[in-house]
Amino acid sequence: MTKVAVISYETDATAFSVLKLERPRGFSFSPGQYVQYSADANEKVKYLALASHPDEKELMLAGRLSEPGATVEISAAQGNGFASNFAETKPYLYVTHGTGISAIRPAIIERLKQGHRGDTLLYGAREAAVVPHLDCLSAEAGVSQLRAYSRGSECNYVQQVLETLDISSFGTVLLIGSKEMMTACRDVLGARQFSAEKIFSNF
Repeated sequence: MTKVAVISYETDATAFSVLKLERPRGFSFSPGQYVQYSADANEKVKYLALASHPDEKELMLAGRLSEPGATVEISAAQGNGFASNFAETKPYLYVTHGTGISAIRPAIIERLKQGHRGDTLLYGAREAAVVPHLDCLSAEAGVSQLRAYSRGSECNYVQQVLETLDISSFGTVLLIGSKEMMTACRDVLGARQFSAEKIFSNF
């Protein structure tokens, strides 16, 4: 574990926080990797996906995080990240909910950096009011935005919205979420004969 300085901490009305950290010299990672994180010596270590892109100067963690002190501890980047081909010419479909968006953000940025503008993000939350104020979830993010809200008059889960999509145009799916959600989404994609070899998670 390496102690790093906290650059900024912001939390919005949804209790979703964005934490920016000093990036240690030589710290390298790829989209989809995660770190072990501890904000306090007495706090249990958390495993958090890196929300920053490898080209960004600072490290970003995003999720439901309590306010840290002036420094925190992080490990080196862990996991294999996304094994997908970011140069794929056919559009990507990103499918996630809740804090899973933190792992998806650097993948979206990488695709945009490579000039791909036809990707789609399907994001699930309880309701519109709790969608985080994160840049990759905005209308200006450079990807088409779809939502699934599990509460309210039109209750839909991510897998139910996925069932309504024409997936024939997508070449790759990045899928992050709970075990139940991911299993249901894989079933939907499999029923549409979407290749399991083109569905990627970050673990």
